[in-house]
Amino acid sequence: MTITELLIGILWVIVGFWVAYKRKWYIKQKNDPDWPQELVIFLAVVLAPLFLIGAFVREMLIDDWNNNK
Repeated sequence: MTITELLIGILWVIVGFWVAYKRKWYIKQKNDPDWPQELVIFLAVVLAPLFLIGAFVREMLIDDWNNNK
């Protein structure tokens, strides 16, 4: 394992946790018995690039840059 692979892995995990935190999936899924919050956060970390693209599209393109939430 090279230092580049290690840094990419660390960045991947950081982005996954950041997206889960910013999207508040850990709160939204807390009362949903079908999707435990640990599973949602784990998926956000494993699929971090896809979740980041999805969050960007939803916030910047679909919601029309609404900053007054």
